[in-house]
Formats: sequence, C-alpha cells, structure tokens
Amino acid sequence: MKKLLVAIYLIICVNPVFASDYTVLSKDDAAPMFSMSLEAWKENVVGLKSIGRADYDTNGTDEYTLLYDTGFARVVTTPSYSKTNISKPWKLSVAIIHNPEASAFFNLRNKDGLKGYIASIYEEMLPEYTVFTKVISSSTKVIHEYQIFEYGYDETVDEYAATQKGCFMECIEEY
Repeated sequence: MKKLLVAIYLIICVNPVFASDYTVLSKDDAAPMFSMSLEAWKENVVGLKSIGRADYDTNGTDEYTLLYDTGFARVVTTPSYSKTNISKPWKLSVAIIHNPEASAFFNLRNKDGLKGYIASIYEEMLPEYTVFTKVISSSTKVIHEYQIFEYGYDETVDEYAATQKGCFMECIEEY
C-alpha cells in the first residue's frame, strides 16, 4: 500500500511539469488513474490523509475526492465508477483552483488564448483520452475543470469533443 500512496502522491501532487506549467495530468499520469479500482483509490486517499499529505471527501460508498494543496493551487481529483464496474473509473474529474499568483498567469490570456489552451490540452491527451476543459475566472481566482474519458468509452463524447476541440458548452466563464 505504501508504494501506491507514494505513486499517487507523486503523480498528482509533486509532478514538476504540473507545477511549472499549470497543466492537467499527462497521459502517462492518467493511465494509472484509469486502471485503479475504487478500493485502491479509497486506500490511497485515506492513506494520504493519515500521513498528513492531503485531505479527502466522500459520499461514503462509491466516491472519494482527493483534496491536495500545492504551492500554486488546490487540486481536487475524483474518479467516477459505475455501479456495475468498480475495477476502473469511467471518468476522471480534476479541478485546479489556482491561488492569486497562478490565477494572474491565466488572467493575462484573452478568450481566444484560453480556447487555444483548451484545444492544446485536448490534442495533447489524444488518442488515449478525450478531455473537456472549462476555465472559470474572476480577477483574483481561476478554476480549471477537466473531465477526462478514455477515448472510445463513448463515441458521442469523442465526436462532440472533436468538433469543440475540448470545449464543453460555455467553456470560458467569468464571474
């Protein structure tokens, strides 16, 4: 179990690319997440909390959300499992709630720049994953939400993502 705890901690929390580029999980990072059972994920989030590295929230049955604070953001990660298949998630949701300094980096981008950023994430994760990205911002806080699916899981999702280049509905919101 300790090996799994360290792997999840390293993947999500201290990945230097993640920290310096403010990006979503890479394909290499997403792969172990999509092969992790609900029980293994639960053991990891509970274990990370027990050693003081993270916190978690749960509905008590089939959802465990990892909450981790980095130097630039709070990272919130939730794999979704179906009632008929708890051996691997069907979707991975990641939200990054940037601190004011990191938010300023994204607030320098205009709407077209953000759509380009969203399209680059979509392209980067292909062909293994389909990713929808949403950017929600104010003058002091930027939140990135990512919905990641294994490519081929749902043809409609894959087709819609392709036409929208990873932008789901109103993918850039200001509040």
